[in-house]
Amino acid sequence: MHNFVKEVCLLPLTSGKHPESFSLAGKGEILGVSIIDGMGKECPLTSGGGINADHKLDIHGLKPGLYWVKIKTSTGVAVERLVKR
Repeated sequence: MHNFVKEVCLLPLTSGKHPESFSLAGKGEILGVSIIDGMGKECPLTSGGGINADHKLDIHGLKPGLYWVKIKTSTGVAVERLVKR
């Protein structure tokens, strides 16, 4: 069973109405990130997008739609809703 935490959030790094880069901020060490689409399938995090060592998430390679970002930290798991336009 997962310990769900509220201490993690996605902060936009780019200006404008439709940001495509986010910083992962919160308590605890970030251990893993996955993106799940509206159909429940995990989207691959590739070199053209994804998360890097600075905990920045790039979604420019995703198609427009509703996604869930699952962030595993040392204190638990957080899930954030993300809309790509």
